[in-house]
Amino acid sequence: ERLKEKALEARMRYLLDLLSLAARAGLVLGGAERLQEALQAGQIRLLLVASDASEESIHRLKSSAAEVPCFKMPLDKESLGRRVGKGARAALGMLAGSLSTVVAEQLPQIEILR
Repeated sequence: ERLKEKALEARMRYLLDLLSLAARAGLVLGGAERLQEALQAGQIRLLLVASDASEESIHRLKSSAAEVPCFKMPLDKESLGRRVGKGARAALGMLAGSLSTVVAEQLPQIEILR
């Protein structure tokens, strides 16, 4: 059990570091309008949703791009936004690129360890 906790902590730290790196590289979008526009334009590779995002917000995002994978993060809106150097964010969209691929690969592994 302790080993599982350590593995989860390490994966989460790696995931959050990747998210920060992607934000610095300009590969992360936030803000409702900007995110909606990018979803409708097909630019978003994956959605990361805050743990305290409303069901309405999640539904609105998913209806804009049903084919985009959507993952609930173990971070609240404040923490999610702060991680990318912004204010509170209910959701973030990652643009296509190698970092979004690596993040997308990490998320199912984290779910398994939870």
